[in-house]
Amino acid sequence: MKTSWFENGHEYHYGEVSNQVDKLPVGIFNIKENPRTGKLHLCKVENEFKFNHKIYGLEKDFIQRVKKTYDNVQDNLGILLNGTKGTGRNNLNF
Repeated sequence: MKTSWFENGHEYHYGEVSNQVDKLPVGIFNIKENPRTGKLHLCKVENEFKFNHKIYGLEKDFIQRVKKTYDNVQDNLGILLNGTKGTGRNNLNF
């Protein structure tokens, strides 16, 4: 690490600066807060999302339609899943 001035909004701080990145890498991150300063930062915890649950065959057509739509849109895609507790709304793997 090198020691240098770095800018944070209208504030300038002197300290150790590690590698600078222009774009975050793909991965799963936790948001952490520095208790002394209250500033937020990201901590990478995984390189990819792992889903270890089985999806049964009833949703295949729906999942394929959602995947096809997702691959062809540039904006966010919202999906409303309806069902009673325990029916697997949270277990869809796209």
